[in-house]
Amino acid sequence: MATIYYYVDESFRKDGEYWHCNIGGALLENGRVVDAEIAMEETIYKLAVSEGFPYAQGEFKYSDFFRDTSDEFKFKISAELTRVLAERGVRFLVSHAKIHNRHMKSLGPPFGTPSKAIQQLSYVNINNYLAAPAATHVVQMIVDLGISKSFRSIYDMYAGALRSIPMLKARGITDDQITISNYRNLPRPVFLTSGDSRLLQFSDFLIGLLLCREVGALTPFKLKLLEQVGAIMKNVEVVSVEWNKDAA
Repeated sequence: MATIYYYVDESFRKDGEYWHCNIGGALLENGRVVDAEIAMEETIYKLAVSEGFPYAQGEFKYSDFFRDTSDEFKFKISAELTRVLAERGVRFLVSHAKIHNRHMKSLGPPFGTPSKAIQQLSYVNINNYLAAPAATHVVQMIVDLGISKSFRSIYDMYAGALRSIPMLKARGITDDQITISNYRNLPRPVFLTSGDSRLLQFSDFLIGLLLCREVGALTPFKLKLLEQVGAIMKNVEVVSVEWNKDAA
């Protein structure tokens, strides 16, 4: 059974009375990952040299997208990286969650600060969204190691859902009583420094732009960047949930 790597990063923000978070990123069979990473690196290098930005090969992300280069370079490189990924059939799965600030207190202390709570609310449905690909593939989550300064609590969030399954199975719980579909094809997440993966970097870039679009915060510059990644949008699935929407 082939393995799909699922690159997971996050972008969250408070906008008006709501907290929002996007979690997710690229989906790609592991046998094609190295070639995709090489193609992205080659694309960045060749365009940087041709445009006179020889030091543009460092890590990029939504909040620091080739900061020391011209806007035209940023538009060109976003379009070229998108082309590379679209040609290789890279898909993206993004979980978006939002919650009104007044409902945060009802979540209670286990969810921690609002910024941690909204990340957990965005993540909680990921295993459900992965049910379809996990029916035919092992899905290995590759999580940005820098996803939070409070590493332990974030690790617990990502690994905790699967942690109890061996114990439950040992006590006679049957598969139809376990709510995580195809759990055998969802191994524990692996953490990776984003500087070591262009796929993880692009995931951060894309989900940041999508969150900006969601909250209506696209500046003309960000709108132009979003237009450059248009070729990949047919491969992007965004699932959105508003938590406690009907709570009194």
